[in-house]
Amino acid sequence: MPLTAESLIAKTTEQTGLDDFDLPDALEVPTPTAPTSAAIQSPWRQALDTLLHSATAESHLNPTGEFMLEAQLETYLRNRLLVLDWARSHPHIGDSPIVSPVFITGHGRTGTTLLSYLLDQDPATRSLMGWEASNPMPPPRTETFANDPRIEAMAQNQEYLSQARPEMKTIHWEAPNGPTECVTLLAQAARSMLFETLWNLPSYGEWYPNQPQHDAYHYHKIALQVLQSEAPGRWVLKSPHHSIALPEIFHTYPDARIILTHRDPATSLGSVLNLITTFTKYTSDHDWSNYIRTRWLKVWQMIVQRMEEAQTAQPDRFLNIAYADMIEDPMRTAQHIYEWLSWEMTDETRRSMQNWLDDNPQGKHGRHSYRLGDFGYTPEDAQKLFGDYIAAHNIPPESR
Repeated sequence: MPLTAESLIAKTTEQTGLDDFDLPDALEVPTPTAPTSAAIQSPWRQALDTLLHSATAESHLNPTGEFMLEAQLETYLRNRLLVLDWARSHPHIGDSPIVSPVFITGHGRTGTTLLSYLLDQDPATRSLMGWEASNPMPPPRTETFANDPRIEAMAQNQEYLSQARPEMKTIHWEAPNGPTECVTLLAQAARSMLFETLWNLPSYGEWYPNQPQHDAYHYHKIALQVLQSEAPGRWVLKSPHHSIALPEIFHTYPDARIILTHRDPATSLGSVLNLITTFTKYTSDHDWSNYIRTRWLKVWQMIVQRMEEAQTAQPDRFLNIAYADMIEDPMRTAQHIYEWLSWEMTDETRRSMQNWLDDNPQGKHGRHSYRLGDFGYTPEDAQKLFGDYIAAHNIPPESR
């Protein structure tokens, strides 16, 4: 039987003993644009129905894809129930502000992971860690943050996956006790670019970037307030998804600051096309090659357009970082960021950053090999398609 929202809701409600998925001030939603239940009452349910319709009707899921979809959605809905219940049970959490959060974003494969790990070496930085993103409840505590048992549980799971699919470690590796993308939190609102990296979802992919995402970022904020309640700090968050929702970020976090990373699109597009091809081949045996090459070119173009529009409207909220400069001298890049943020870089933080760089050279987990030509594009195509963007940010070409 096809996976349905009703079956997922029933199962996670039974598992947790909770049944209230809605935000404290959930709003009425517009008429859905995809086939869905007539009983929709909130944006997260509209998004979930749209996602499930796309996955079950369009994605040609194989048994692995079906298993992964059900398992991950169960986890996201269960976490949503637990986070919201904790927030309702501890109403003082809602009065705790998220002060001047920093969002690192841009095209995927442009150094956001390197930058987030580097800034995380500062004890004052509060990153969203891989282990707490996947298993946030109960909220972590400062005194046990570095040795929470959830870290080892996630490490064991990652080791199993890396043995089964070693190429995934080469393409994209994140330590369980290191910063991760907060698309995991947005996935708990069923509006996340994460889903498109694991399953090819034509109608969902067209739908979610063009819908208001205020409810997703409202949930995002509640989750951060819960997570910081026992382990506070100044938040540094990262994900390419944020580049397509900058107005919603500023609405939710009025004092947010944005770091945009820029890299030669001929390289970053080729890298993400290879990543999506690799990841989605596990969830479907269908030939998605033409869809992937056209869909992710469109995503790259959308990201450029939305970044440029948001930065033009509020230029003082943005800092542009070139991938080439970051790789050439990451410490100088970090110093530049600290100066822009008016943060103090202590000697301890500087040493920690340098030690991390020494311990994590580029290619530590293997070299990610790909060619843009494997996906029907050439560097000249990228230059033509993204010429204005390349010129605006003086992005140097990379040989691929």
